[in-house]
Amino acid sequence: MKRFLIVGAGLSGICVAERLLQRGVSVKVIDQVDQPSSTAVATGMYNPIVFKRLNKSWMADELVAELRHFYRGLESKLGVQLLQDIEFKRCIPSQDYAVLWIQRLEDQAFQKFIGPISNGFGSVFESGILDCELLVKSYVAHLVENDLLLNEAFIHDDLKVSTNHVTYKSQTYDGVVFCEGPYASKNPHFHWLPFKPCKGEWIIVQTDRAVTDVVVNDQINIIPLGDNKYKLSSTYEWDDLTWNKTSKAADELLAAFERIFKCNTKIIDQQVGIRPSAADRRPYIGSHPRQRNLHIFNGLGTKGIMLAPYFSEEFAAYLVEGKTLKDEINIARHIKRYYQEINS
Repeated sequence: MKRFLIVGAGLSGICVAERLLQRGVSVKVIDQVDQPSSTAVATGMYNPIVFKRLNKSWMADELVAELRHFYRGLESKLGVQLLQDIEFKRCIPSQDYAVLWIQRLEDQAFQKFIGPISNGFGSVFESGILDCELLVKSYVAHLVENDLLLNEAFIHDDLKVSTNHVTYKSQTYDGVVFCEGPYASKNPHFHWLPFKPCKGEWIIVQTDRAVTDVVVNDQINIIPLGDNKYKLSSTYEWDDLTWNKTSKAADELLAAFERIFKCNTKIIDQQVGIRPSAADRRPYIGSHPRQRNLHIFNGLGTKGIMLAPYFSEEFAAYLVEGKTLKDEINIARHIKRYYQEINS
């Protein structure tokens, strides 16, 4: 039986661990679960449309179908509800955008994802919210219950790599899979990959009246939580990659909300996450060019909720059954960067 060490218990680590366990593979997950986690604070929204140019997300049909199947399976396994279907409306900001929306409606490829415009908003289908905080809490508890979690920081210097196996603190594994999220940019084995981490912040506001009972997207997502509370998500920041909350982000989100809804508001919560994004907007999945028992599953970015279930299945098939990874996600596409670094 193969045995893998998985570094990270966020979305990527959970999906990879589950896919390997489904194949009867032995896993051990290592993570210091009290450190800041992007997954634990993620909004968890997914939708199949890229609104800027009104295109379908890459592989939207396949990804949406698989995410529902995968997360529903986890719900049954863990005894929790993770997925929430939502009614989702996109603000139509201009006449030109309205014309483009109507053109997309006439395209059969879009018809299951968007609906007609009404009162300045277009309907978006096949969207939802994954309760990321509950996912992490429930799956970590499952790992602990089955003695599959090492609740500690991973120490790279303690990893010994041989031709056919790796050893970590006297335990031998067939390989190690790095699912470190935004921390991967400091990984000594994979830091040559062009990561582009992106900080995101969201706030929850309390209003003096109800403004919407459906999720609304304009420049931000406005998510009703009940009792006149709304989550406003999210900002994008590439320079300040600290886990510190900022008044700049809160002001930006509040201004976007108040452009649509005029009411008295009060901020009652604010959270920060660092998205593990890739420079070319495709996941970083595969094996180290020379140390072939070192693997990575990362770079899922803002679409991680959609990408992780589908590509963790493909990755597990690659690890266990020797199947080929898609060129678009295989880190081999950046192999020149690796050799430029080691030869510099």
